[in-house]
Amino acid sequence: MVRRDGQRGAYWENHPERKTLNCNLGVVDLSEYDTVTLHLSSEVANDAPITFVVSSENPATEDGIDYYRVNFNVDWVGDRTLTYKFSEFHTSRTPIGWHHVDSVKFWSDFGGITPPSDTVLTIWSIEFTKSAND
Repeated sequence: MVRRDGQRGAYWENHPERKTLNCNLGVVDLSEYDTVTLHLSSEVANDAPITFVVSSENPATEDGIDYYRVNFNVDWVGDRTLTYKFSEFHTSRTPIGWHHVDSVKFWSDFGGITPPSDTVLTIWSIEFTKSAND
């Protein structure tokens, strides 16, 4: 955990060893929302691929975790805000739905890639909102 201007953030480094950053939520209902905004900082622009995962584990399936995901590359230094509509997420397996989300995760090794060792991210916030256009 790091602090900046009174704000706390999750500091994530050493991606070859710490490939996942996980935040368990219990069970939350995100069905009234349609957008997620990530407020991040990066110490190096190395084009590292990162997968942001919204998990909605389905106990009826046994072939792996059930989730929604979106990918981005760390191609910046400093602060960046990334916003994604839920419709941009890929669905993996059979998630229960946006009304039954149990965790959010960041993966640095999705698809078996070897993450760059110099990647350092701070996650300042994750906001779920409803678009004004809907």
